[in-house]
Amino acid sequence: MSVIDLYPSLFEPQSNKQENIIMKSKLDFEAPEIPTDTCPYINFVQQILDEIKDENDSKLIESKIGLIHDHLEYIRECNEALRESSAFWRTKYIHKGKKNS
Repeated sequence: MSVIDLYPSLFEPQSNKQENIIMKSKLDFEAPEIPTDTCPYINFVQQILDEIKDENDSKLIESKIGLIHDHLEYIRECNEALRESSAFWRTKYIHKGKKNS
């Protein structure tokens, strides 16, 4: 149960300006956080893979580890793009809220 459900009268607007502020507060309260940097976790997995590669002479294992590394780099790039996009839209939203207040 959220604060909004517990105290609905706190979130009733008295004017259009207050309505905008309340709507922004509700959305800020409900918004998910911007994800944390996942690079250290990806780096850790890559280090383990390198250890496995160094402990084996198999070309097949080396090839598969190379493929996994490539995919992890793609995931790293995608995660960074998602964080940047989230931060961009949150900033746009905050600046729009300040203009409307």
